[in-house]
Amino acid sequence: MAYSIKRVVPGSYMIAGYGRDPEKGVPAAQAFRIRLAPSFSVEASVSYPFPLDGSDRDGGDRFRAIVPLGDNERFVLVGSGSNGKRGTNQAIWQTVQRELKQTSTVGLFKNQIGSDILDAAVSDSGQVLGVGKWIDDDRQVYGWAGLLAKDPGNPIADLKAGTAPLDERLPGVSTLPMSGDVYQIPESALSAAQGYFGKDLRAGAQISLGLSINTARTLKISVRPDGGDLDIALLDREKRPLAFSNFKGAATELIIAALSPGEYSLLIVGNADVRSYEIRLAPFVDRDPLTALQKLSDDERAKLARTLLDAGYSSSPEPNIGLGSETLRSLYALRQSAGDPRPISVTSLNPLVESGSSAGRR
Repeated sequence: MAYSIKRVVPGSYMIAGYGRDPEKGVPAAQAFRIRLAPSFSVEASVSYPFPLDGSDRDGGDRFRAIVPLGDNERFVLVGSGSNGKRGTNQAIWQTVQRELKQTSTVGLFKNQIGSDILDAAVSDSGQVLGVGKWIDDDRQVYGWAGLLAKDPGNPIADLKAGTAPLDERLPGVSTLPMSGDVYQIPESALSAAQGYFGKDLRAGAQISLGLSINTARTLKISVRPDGGDLDIALLDREKRPLAFSNFKGAATELIIAALSPGEYSLLIVGNADVRSYEIRLAPFVDRDPLTALQKLSDDERAKLARTLLDAGYSSSPEPNIGLGSETLRSLYALRQSAGDPRPISVTSLNPLVESGSSAGRR
């Protein structure tokens, strides 16, 4: 059964879907290179059962989409595989040569209760952007979109090396109403998780955005630059600082604050020229995210700290010091930078603690 077809060269096509592995006789995700003229023929094929040892006899594995890379010499296959009819279904992806002779390591999501990649496309920067679904520890289903690692063995390195692009379709900061020199954000935007797109924040310059809170709430506020460096601070009506964020370089700045009814302002300060930036405001609703941190071993804590520090965020590298609110703030900022809306859970931390030693600074 085929889900997707793409032209490879004149007369030849690649199709992807599922079938039975010809050697092991078990379900497998499969891709074929075929020729239609002068008569139908199969030029090459790949078949991947999950697990690869063929021990799963009744699960379902499939490639759902084919993504041609820029040179049409390589293609990325995306989909999902399971370890049995009663087992978990997890997202998979793989890069193949157009001749289907050389293939890369199969990428497999393994840090959620379940997941799938439903489609993908190549971004302007040449990275593969996937969309799909995932299931958290409480079996809640979420939609997701994110960049797939070029090296499936080290997904977190690509997560930070290639952050999600800023959304230029958001309303511009300059379109907000002003009171004096303060842009006013409507309270309705806070409940709707609204974002705004800003441009040209020079070093030493600052802008102020006013927030009117009528009902007590906890907000997650982030500002993500496309380069340069900026800091943010949340002030009360008397201009007294309540919270601030000053991560290094072009790291995403993020504040989580419990606010009582009243007037507040968000101050954004340029430390180095920033060409454009994205502001996000949303209710903070994660349930007990510290639980996931508390379950990490000393070695996992040290790896997580290195991952965050290498990316410009803050955390204590000493495992005997508890990982608390500052580490959480760094984790949420890192996720915001990658366009990852997932709540923090035990399983979602696995890529960070598994690959911390090899993650590079962005």
